[in-house]
Amino acid sequence: MEQVYQRAHTVVVYLGEPTTKTEEAMRTLGYFVIIHAHDTDAPPWETTPLKQIQDSLRDIIDRSWFYRIWTVQEVTLVRRTTMFSGPYEVSWDSNVHSLKTILFRIKAAVISPEWSTRFGESVDHDWSNLLSILDAQLRQAARREGVTIARTPLDLAYDFRQRVSTDPRDKYYAIFNLVENDSGARLILQPDYTMSLEELHRRFTEEIRRISLAL
Repeated sequence: MEQVYQRAHTVVVYLGEPTTKTEEAMRTLGYFVIIHAHDTDAPPWETTPLKQIQDSLRDIIDRSWFYRIWTVQEVTLVRRTTMFSGPYEVSWDSNVHSLKTILFRIKAAVISPEWSTRFGESVDHDWSNLLSILDAQLRQAARREGVTIARTPLDLAYDFRQRVSTDPRDKYYAIFNLVENDSGARLILQPDYTMSLEELHRRFTEEIRRISLAL
């Protein structure tokens, strides 16, 4: 089976029949995984309450496909993944650049002030089912391409996003000096409590792009 999937150009993942929430879920996933559309499309949560988006994403990410062990192999070893349910589908390439971009977009959005406080709500959808697949794809792609994958301050900010702080800006500042990547690159950005949370998030993600992604 390993040889079959390694030779495959695309694996088509059937997630089951669509529901009334599937279209919105696929549109949200497409915002993160369709590389060329991201910079021109508005985030879905600008026009839709995050609770509604959360429910639609759960409709997809909590489906049985994500809980079966053999699905890990079938989707990790290939060069392109297409997920579909009914007439709705999303696809992405399993190369290092694309996968790092997708993971960056999801994690940057989830820790953003806009995502976490939109409409006065605190929304923290469990992305682990999808992120574990994307991370496994990234490791396999790095092996094929002969590159080293390093963790970034964004990974730390995402992992520790539920820790408590009096000032929400501390969720960024507390991990500034923790360098986990192999190059030892550090953030130029320094703690500044006159900076708004929104501006801090913007500059933080710009720094991640500069030191590790080159997007």
